[in-house]
Amino acid sequence: MPTKFELTRQTKSSISDTMDFIINDYPELMPKLSPDVFKQVTVKSRDADSVTYEWRGEFMRRKMVGVNRITLNRGARTAVEETIEGTGKGSKMTHSLRELPNGTELHYTSAMEFGALGFLAKGAWKSVIEKALDEIVKMLDAKGRSMKSDT
Repeated sequence: MPTKFELTRQTKSSISDTMDFIINDYPELMPKLSPDVFKQVTVKSRDADSVTYEWRGEFMRRKMVGVNRITLNRGARTAVEETIEGTGKGSKMTHSLRELPNGTELHYTSAMEFGALGFLAKGAWKSVIEKALDEIVKMLDAKGRSMKSDT
């Protein structure tokens, strides 16, 4: 049974810039966003609306390795991230974006496949994601400010 939770954050970044960040920057930044968990990320393929990457890491003293794919649906304003191979295969994370007067609301829904560890892992994993989302918002907000100052 998947371990589920939801989180919401707001950024001053536009929906378009937020989607571009998710598809272009997020995978390679995972070791910086969650250095205790993600040790290495290698992008395997990328196009305008999807990226597939391999990751290696450690969580709750267990070595992990997997392949994830992020697929954007710009019309629906969503990015779906799925673990397609390895540790947590079948996990699905959805980033739903909603336009705000001064930016974007990012709603994160997680359905992680932790197996028997699910009950024990939920709080620890949610904490990892909360910290990563806070850092993503800081990056998006800073990026938005620098883009505005360039014009």
